[in-house]
Amino acid sequence: MDKRTYIVIFLTTVLLFGSACSRSSPSENPIYTISGTISVDTNSHTDSDIRDTYAPYRYHTDNNIPDYAQQIAKPAKVGGYSDLTTDANDYYKVSLNNGDVIRLYVASGTADLDLYLYDVSDTVTPVTFSSGLGSPKSIIAPVTSEYYIEVRAAANGSNYLLTVGNVSIGGFSAQQTTVVDFVPGELLVRFKADQTMRQSMFQTSDRFFRETGMQLKSHAISSTNLVGFDNQRDQVFKQLGISGNRDKKALGISATEAQKKSALKQDTLAVLETLRQRDDVASVDLNYLRKPMGIPTDPLYNRLWNYHSINMPRVWEEGLITGSGTIVAVIDTGVKLDHPDLAGQLVSGYDFISYIPNAIDGDGIDPNPDDPGDGFGTFYPSTFHGTHVAGTIAAKANNGIGIVGVAHGAKIMPLRVLGSLGGSDYDIIQAMYYAAGLQNDSGTYPSQKADVINMSLGGPGYSSTFEMAVSTVYNAGTIIVAAAGNENTSSLMYPASYPGVVSVSAVDLAKVRAPYSNFGSEIDVAAPGGNTGANLDRDDYPDGILSTIADDRYGYPVNTYGYYQGTSMATPHVAAVAALMKQADPAMTPTQFESHLNLGSITDDLGSTGWDSYFGEGLINAVKAINTANATHTFPAKLHVTTSELDFNSQVTARAINVENSGNVGDFTGTNNVIFNIAYSQGSGWLTVDDSVSDITTKLGSYRFNVSRHNLADGTYNATVTFSSPESISDVVVNVTMQVGFSGKGDAGYHYVLLYDDYGVKKGEIEVGPYNGYYNYSFSGLSEGNYRIIAGTDMDNDGFICDSGEACGRYINNSIFSVSSNLSNLNFTTGFVLP
Repeated sequence: MDKRTYIVIFLTTVLLFGSACSRSSPSENPIYTISGTISVDTNSHTDSDIRDTYAPYRYHTDNNIPDYAQQIAKPAKVGGYSDLTTDANDYYKVSLNNGDVIRLYVASGTADLDLYLYDVSDTVTPVTFSSGLGSPKSIIAPVTSEYYIEVRAAANGSNYLLTVGNVSIGGFSAQQTTVVDFVPGELLVRFKADQTMRQSMFQTSDRFFRETGMQLKSHAISSTNLVGFDNQRDQVFKQLGISGNRDKKALGISATEAQKKSALKQDTLAVLETLRQRDDVASVDLNYLRKPMGIPTDPLYNRLWNYHSINMPRVWEEGLITGSGTIVAVIDTGVKLDHPDLAGQLVSGYDFISYIPNAIDGDGIDPNPDDPGDGFGTFYPSTFHGTHVAGTIAAKANNGIGIVGVAHGAKIMPLRVLGSLGGSDYDIIQAMYYAAGLQNDSGTYPSQKADVINMSLGGPGYSSTFEMAVSTVYNAGTIIVAAAGNENTSSLMYPASYPGVVSVSAVDLAKVRAPYSNFGSEIDVAAPGGNTGANLDRDDYPDGILSTIADDRYGYPVNTYGYYQGTSMATPHVAAVAALMKQADPAMTPTQFESHLNLGSITDDLGSTGWDSYFGEGLINAVKAINTANATHTFPAKLHVTTSELDFNSQVTARAINVENSGNVGDFTGTNNVIFNIAYSQGSGWLTVDDSVSDITTKLGSYRFNVSRHNLADGTYNATVTFSSPESISDVVVNVTMQVGFSGKGDAGYHYVLLYDDYGVKKGEIEVGPYNGYYNYSFSGLSEGNYRIIAGTDMDNDGFICDSGEACGRYINNSIFSVSSNLSNLNFTTGFVLP
């Protein structure tokens, strides 16, 4: 039987199937046709000898020796496959500049793929390399030249993703920067502890130093030893058997200190990889340089575009305010108490669902606010809505997993009121009273009352009882923030529209009103709520709000992360900023918070000047909020650009960025105007920067970058544009790359486009290659009904598309869509999945 019959979907998305899944039976008459186009990033390339036996001949052209190297242009992201027995070497030819970074991401944990760089004039001795287990591997081009990049299989086989220069894969940016985060010429070495006698350790170390030529830089032999080789590199290389003297090009009389340091760093990486193969060495590591914690290091941080919208990175740079000492009550579906990104971030809460058929957990109110789920199985999985809200507020920072919350120093008080039927006013009121430290049906009180209440819930229907409860909690000193609603209407929703409640509308990545967001006379403020149907930043992920959730579609909950959209997602941004303000000014009352809001002191104005019915007083700004709460927390003027990397492939001639002040002080008028300077690495005059759209008095605002390729030879051209002002505490640099003479039409590999109905039954499959950077597909003879489309590659030939490292795309992010007529323009994007 045809192998393609067995190609199935391997879901890599963290999106949940929405409640819009229809259970109606499709029509029996197949009469409809649907079609669309799948686009791919122009920087995408595919290894020319992948394993997929169904791909056409052009995907089976050997690139296993330098003479057959596959030509690519920087920046690039290359999806490939290599294995030790059938395809041990993949070569790529590319022009690189000094400091360009090449990274290799290996998909399989059982495979070992290594990375080598050769000057085209010497294909025997590598300029630099990175070997051994682990992923990603990184190397740096030491000088501007033309190179061969080799991906070499050392054990087993795997899909891989190779990035060259500055590219973005699924929200993760591979920046074009020189690595400067470890001490060159030094390594931390631990010897194997086979013997327990100190004399034996001395003997082991003595043999090590004699055989390597390295020297001990610490005071004594211990469990961890600082060793170095910066003064005798030639001897060390000779004794370790590392071929070639890789630093000569950067050690001439004319070499700069920066070039010498870069060369020594390359040598340090080579020595590290060699020492890791010695029998007498237990471990060897770089001597990393650490810096004061600022921007969070959580792995999914780069997908959190929403935090840039409210100026959170500037707050984290200062490292002063995190919400420490404050509590935010999340009145919602409860919280998955065992989610690892919320570990240590929770205080005791309560389950206030009093109607047992609504409770799901089998009882009435109880002290366990854990979210048991509110769904009904595979096609109607639970939302874990409260967990998503809690993550945006206070997911733990710098813990090596997941995301980070706006107020990651704050604590969450989980209060469960929403069950399978929703939540009753009575239960919500009881939860509000508990949060505020007031008498409630539980008969208990929190050890510390909540500073802020987040209610990402609501509906129509005014209640005087509820309004009175809001007034009581407000007067008790707790700030109340609620969602305005997602019906795209001006109708009043409650509790957001009660006096004393801060009503939050939603904006998307472009800072315009989200298409679903309610508006009207009671809107107080706007915050990022996202739009999962868009991908404005082209990062291969929807523009929703990414946060903590659980997934129970397979019958049991698995803690994970997911993209949601809604004013429910916007509300916790405001609640968390309120918590930051409470740390800055513990005496701040709900009345004072509202006053700051009404004066526009804590927002960026959007829409009509001043208050308007779409955005209220504007978009919440964390820097302004903290400074307003406590003027001692001033954020000095600092220039910020919306992107620090601009790529002009052969089809692009113009791009725009914004230059902003991420601080909350500073006068950029007169002699403090923003100015810019262009520095070329190759050629000159091919780049112009137009500031005519920027503010005429400050020169902050929009800048248009234009390139001209007239009379330029084929190749890659680089330049930097530095923006500066005497008022800014630092300059900001934009790296510009332009390609001349390369097609630039992306190729993400041979794709299989699969059509499924909402029962999970495959209804069609087509195979397609790219044409001018696009994949065109069409399905005909379809019955009326609901469907979903997913497309991807099968580079490792295992019968599954969308594996780690392979290309993958989904129409409307794998959501169900209805077919009741012929449909065209069902367009979406595809791209490589980061291993």
